Amino acid sequence: MDQELKAYLDERFERLEERMETRFNAVDARFEQVDARFEQVDARFEQVDARFEQVETSVRHTQVTVEAMRGDIHLIAEGVMGISERQEAFQAETAREFQEVKAMLSPYYKDLNGRAQSLQNDVQSLDRRVRTLEANADRQTRDVLDAIRQKFGKPQA
Repeated sequence: MDQELKAYLDERFERLEERMETRFNAVDARFEQVDARFEQVDARFEQVDARFEQVETSVRHTQVTVEAMRGDIHLIAEGVMGISERQEAFQAETAREFQEVKAMLSPYYKDLNGRAQSLQNDVQSLDRRVRTLEANADRQTRDVLDAIRQKFGKPQA
């Protein structure tokens, strides 16, 4: 091979090597940028994972709380049903006892009603008698001539 060709090829290889080295450096720089971005993404994923763990913990805690509340609500519902049943029983018993008292008082009420009617009749009878007695007393105290005039409609003298 001749020297000129050899020098030419060496020069070309050196320029090629330089260009390749420049490109490799550029590719390496880009890989470093990509690696930096991946590290940022990894950091963000770690943050997201931490948040998900917190959320999962909160969800588990909430589920446990809800389960406990379900049991409490069930107990409350049973208590309300028990109170409702006792109230219904109390109402039925009170109604029954009221009917018994009413049945016991009914004859006395009828008797009192009869007595009140009898007393009212007696009062009316006494009222008539009093009016009759008052009329008789009025007649006895009046002048006989005035009574005759009044009865027959004659004017007074």
